[in-house]
Order: sequence, then structure tokens, then C-alpha cells
Amino acid sequence: MGRKRAKESARYFLPYAKQLDFDCMFNFRSFVHFQGLRNSPDAQVEIEEIAQSMLEQVKAIPSNPFQYSLEAFGL
Repeated sequence: MGRKRAKESARYFLPYAKQLDFDCMFNFRSFVHFQGLRNSPDAQVEIEEIAQSMLEQVKAIPSNPFQYSLEAFGL
């Protein structure tokens, strides 16, 4: 496969029945940056859905310690 092809195109070579599980960890600054890039209308649909789900899960934390920080960054 040539270098001109996008890295995310590799998913098309995996078997259709293959389920992928990922664990990821962010500091808050990186999380806000990720949300700014991937939770936008011009992002890929799949990653936009993941970013939206991540944001909803952070907002759903009981007695959310990030409430004011999320508001300050417009999330």
C-alpha cells in the first residue's frame, strides 16, 4: 500500500466480523483538544460519534468535577 493512502484506510483490510476495543487516557488539555478536532462537523462520522459519546460520558460523572472546566471551554 502506498504512503499516499490515509492511515485510517487500514480498517478496510480487517475482517468484517472483527471487533476492535481500545482504551485511551487523556489529560484534560488533550481531551479538550481532541474534542475540538474530532467533535466537529468536518470530522469523520465514526470518530465524531466516538468523541460525542466520550463527552457525554464525562458530563455524566456524578458530582462532575469537570463541570466548570467544560463550560469554560464551551463543551
